[in-house]
Amino acid sequence: MAAGTPPRGGAASVGTRSASCERWRSTVARAQAEASLDLGSIQRAQQRELCFRKCKAAKGLALRTRALVAETLLQMSQATVGKDHQAARDRCAKAAAASRERHDRHHELLERVQQGARRWSLQGSARPRPRRILSAGHAMERSRSPSPRSLDSEALLRGVTSSDESALQETRALVGASGAGLDSDRSPTQSSSSACEGGRAGRAGTSSGPSRVDTLLQALRSEPAEDLERAAKFGLYEAYLAEVESIREILIKFHSESCPLLDQQVATWMDGQLREVDSRQKMGTFETGDWFVYHMMRQAHANNCNMTSKLDLWEEKIRNLCAGDPQPCPICLEHYSCDRPSQTLGCCHKACNRCWGNWTKLMHGMGKAAFCPSCHRKEFLSSLSAPAEVAAVRARSPRSPPPPSTKISL
Repeated sequence: MAAGTPPRGGAASVGTRSASCERWRSTVARAQAEASLDLGSIQRAQQRELCFRKCKAAKGLALRTRALVAETLLQMSQATVGKDHQAARDRCAKAAAASRERHDRHHELLERVQQGARRWSLQGSARPRPRRILSAGHAMERSRSPSPRSLDSEALLRGVTSSDESALQETRALVGASGAGLDSDRSPTQSSSSACEGGRAGRAGTSSGPSRVDTLLQALRSEPAEDLERAAKFGLYEAYLAEVESIREILIKFHSESCPLLDQQVATWMDGQLREVDSRQKMGTFETGDWFVYHMMRQAHANNCNMTSKLDLWEEKIRNLCAGDPQPCPICLEHYSCDRPSQTLGCCHKACNRCWGNWTKLMHGMGKAAFCPSCHRKEFLSSLSAPAEVAAVRARSPRSPPPPSTKISL
């Protein structure tokens, strides 16, 4: 390399990035001065995003629970002795507990965000400095920064698809699934679009033909003669029933919390959907001629499929509401598009990728952490002018003598 030539990624590239960031700052500052942002619509979009992610999390829990039962029934069908049946049931219980803990943790984090949003809406624009809302490892991805403390306000929500995949991988490992056994709830003759993938063709038990669980449940028609096998299969039913009842409670709570935040027409439609789920016919049980566990298990599975179907419909409805009320990026005030994609911040507000990247660089250059420009509007506008004010002060101050040369002459 010739003398005096900066290395790739060195001072020259840093200077280029700084100049690009400064041009971006000036453009955004002019746009903010010429237009105003409807904070009410931004707040409404945040609430809908929270509803969407809560609904998605509840549906993911129901799908994982169903897939766990399918995998456990498969393992039991391949077991030869009673202790193998018990081992399969124990693995299912461990995986189900981890799946539920994952859902509860994610739901708690979203609850904290929603409570903060409600408090801030009452207090107006005078909001506290960003705190740690969502931490790494809790379905989060963070921007890099020299200071660990600065990461607290730069959390980015992971996409719901990647979060679902991560949860499924964890569940698969805990239950000891091999291959794609836990990936779907379908029989080998069905199409590849499965309910666990959330596809429209495989929506929660509406596809034609028996599902994978329905096929595996046939093994429960006859009561096992061995005590350990009988106890293991009955324990699987008890655990599945408890999970289905828990999912019902989650669904009812989600409905009561979400309806006030949605349009009246959508809320009324969701009321009718909930009444259908909570009918005696859907939640009740009945006497049978076969081993009672078979029919009770079928009823629990039907209830799971029914609730998952409703959650899927609600999720789609909320997604359409979000898409039907597009919001501009709170930084550049341009609407999102294919060329201007958005990403969701830890508070469930959004910003376009380009602006968030430049905003993060700008704040790091000032020795600060980036924060949400919607939650902290006044501080955001003040920070936009800060670099220009610093440059003006430096221009007015007398120049200091250059530092002594460190070049070594040979």
